[in-house]
Amino acid sequence: MKAATEALRLAKTLEEGERTRFNMGASSVLFVNLRERNVVDTAYKLYQAQYDYTLSRGGMLWAKGALAKPWPESELAKYGDPLTAAGMSGFKRPGRD
Repeated sequence: MKAATEALRLAKTLEEGERTRFNMGASSVLFVNLRERNVVDTAYKLYQAQYDYTLSRGGMLWAKGALAKPWPESELAKYGDPLTAAGMSGFKRPGRD
């Protein structure tokens, strides 16, 4: 993202310089327009880089389990006790336990 931010800063500098040249009569509207389009394209690339970074960071945090909500103790107690766990009635069945 640092490279994209620097590219945007440089593109804006070039656009300002081209506008100054146009005001002095040394350039045309075509070149000013090309510099403006370059600024817009560079800004889009910066926003795309920020989006990709945010998406990747969210995926990494999700994979680490950092985005999971903490479960209430009452729910954890149900799943931790084999007598009350899902699918268990508390009685051993032949062939299962």
